[in-house]
Amino acid sequence: MRKGDEIYFAQGFTFSQLLETTDPTEIINGYKDRILDFYLEPAKYLIEDKDEFTAFAAGMLCFAAIDAISRTEFGIKDSGPRVKRWLSENIPGFKNLDEWELRRVYDEFRCGLMHEARIKYGGQFTYEIKKIIEIRNEVITINPELLLYKIEDSLNNLIKKWTADPISAKKFSDLIMDDFTVEIQFMEDKLKCRNPDCMEGQDQSTDENCIYCKGTGIDQNRTYEKEVEKADDAAYFSAEEDK
Repeated sequence: MRKGDEIYFAQGFTFSQLLETTDPTEIINGYKDRILDFYLEPAKYLIEDKDEFTAFAAGMLCFAAIDAISRTEFGIKDSGPRVKRWLSENIPGFKNLDEWELRRVYDEFRCGLMHEARIKYGGQFTYEIKKIIEIRNEVITINPELLLYKIEDSLNNLIKKWTADPISAKKFSDLIMDDFTVEIQFMEDKLKCRNPDCMEGQDQSTDENCIYCKGTGIDQNRTYEKEVEKADDAAYFSAEEDK
């Protein structure tokens, strides 16, 4: 999400801040906030009044969250295996489905929603059923409210697992960062030090750390550009006074 000059990884956590941290746990917690802020909290807002016409949008957000979480959990490029596996391992109701039924959920709901903006073969979201998923007369029905809260429970459990030890935290923080390579490269280019003598934080003219980016190669405050602008202004006004 972009707001002004900042791109947000999560609400209150920008890509600039993501680049600054070296703490794997902070990256993982930022990822958790991202899933909550972009998917699950908006879905909760939609289901508050139990209006049947909000069920579709809430359900769509739920499946988008499942797709995102499963990608990080398993690192499998093919969406089919990762989504089906994640559902069968993490969400009650889906654990009892056979491979054909899981394939139907993936195709009719995940693929139908993401690629065609519809649920295929008569499937529906509804608040009326008392369990997460029901298959009756070959038609699949899912309660988005019950699904939402189980996704949130599973996310909390996964975050605990990912941050349980330094090795696991490093592994999953690296997976998260790799998944946002393009955004991170964009921000690095946007924030990199503009001092022409700076090479990855080292000032080639002095063989010391660059004084503008403090040796990091990243000048978030654009210190060098501001110094140049101040010098240009001073030169301009000095020339004006000499006329």
